[in-house]
Amino acid sequence: MMGDMTPKVTGIEGIFLFDRKNLWKQGKVRKKTRDSPSIDYGYAFEFTDANRPGEINDIRWRPFKDGTDYFKPSEKEIMINYRVQNPEGSVKKLRENGVTILDNI
Repeated sequence: MMGDMTPKVTGIEGIFLFDRKNLWKQGKVRKKTRDSPSIDYGYAFEFTDANRPGEINDIRWRPFKDGTDYFKPSEKEIMINYRVQNPEGSVKKLRENGVTILDNI
């Protein structure tokens, strides 16, 4: 028997933002995050899932240099990536609710 495959958000994958004041380069951000492991995409903050205590996950956090195209076509200053259960079902549900999907799974 398969588990629950209801399309839903199960957590946060990453938080990305523009570093408008260049605090990253100045080292002010790094000092506050130095106890977290550095990865290719910023820093990873590890946690365990309450429903699966043996599973280690991480939330990624990264400031981007102002002016990057990484967030395009959005013009917002922050981007949050969510962990989802049943991504295909989630995209279908979003489309049914009028959300424009800009990428593929």
